[in-house]
Amino acid sequence: MLREILHNLMSTHPIDPTLQQAFGLWKDAFLRRDLASLMATYAPDAVMYDVKPPFQIRGLDNIRAVWEEAFSCFPPGITYSAIDEKIESSGDLAVMHRVQRFDGAPAGHPMENLHIRLTVTLRREHGRWLVTHEHVSLPFNPETGIVVGTP
Repeated sequence: MLREILHNLMSTHPIDPTLQQAFGLWKDAFLRRDLASLMATYAPDAVMYDVKPPFQIRGLDNIRAVWEEAFSCFPPGITYSAIDEKIESSGDLAVMHRVQRFDGAPAGHPMENLHIRLTVTLRREHGRWLVTHEHVSLPFNPETGIVVGTP
């Protein structure tokens, strides 16, 4: 039984178009800096692990506060490219993970050529895919403690 469940979870199959649409809505809202639309993609019980403290953010009000602050750090015109993106789903759960490169930051800006690691879990509720878990990270050199934002 467990073997069958694991096989079904890891099987490659076409991505549900409504799942693709959910990721598209998130990206559109991000690029437009549309906080209301971005927050509409999160489930009420969502949890976020961001690149900076606090290390765990729970609830929509707290996630909204993180995004309000984050938007002020992104230079105008910033976009991103997904690298090695993988989306898997089974039933009403889906997981996406990728390396994300930010594009369009001016020379010398901290986000110039910045790469992050992103994992997002979604749950389908009443026909809508909602973010329940978002984890953003940057690797670091354990010998120096210095964050490595570019490959």
